Amino acid sequence: TVLGADKLLLAIIRCVRELLNHGEPVTFYSPALSFFLQEKTTAGRKNPREMLQQFVRMDDNDILINLKYWEHHPNPVLKDLCRRFLNRDFFRTTFLEKKPTRAKMTAWKKKTAEILREAGLPDDDFSVSCYLHLDVSESEAYTYQSEGIWILQNDRVAIEFSKASDNKHIEALTQPVVRYYLVHPKSLKP
Repeated sequence: TVLGADKLLLAIIRCVRELLNHGEPVTFYSPALSFFLQEKTTAGRKNPREMLQQFVRMDDNDILINLKYWEHHPNPVLKDLCRRFLNRDFFRTTFLEKKPTRAKMTAWKKKTAEILREAGLPDDDFSVSCYLHLDVSESEAYTYQSEGIWILQNDRVAIEFSKASDNKHIEALTQPVVRYYLVHPKSLKP
């Protein structure tokens, strides 16, 4: 759910930026959010002090008030994405066994375009990219390089936990787990 909500919010921001890039009007009800989206702010282009001041002024309410207004925007994709977020109608997240092939991604994009068409939404490449996201999750259960657990042995020598155990399961926890996942409309069955 968190991954679906995250990708949905990112899609909304991408959609707003796309509209702004094409000269379409988007009203902002938060000066802080406007600062970051309308001004195309990056760390190298603005005064860092001003960026920090704007950033600390922004909270969840700045995002939510804009989403509530953008839910009535004339752009159907922005309107739908905001409605989905506000109504907690998030996309589904499906973890994949391996990275999908280009042919599989093309098939999923085609199916997503059909889903959008059936819903009366635009089915162009940009719109599809707002509803279909491939990403990768990387995690380690235990990283001894930065947060080692030290065990004092009988001879008063401290040894790192993963090295102190003969158990191969402990060593396996230090290996990163990389999993691809697809965030997609619920009616798409990957």
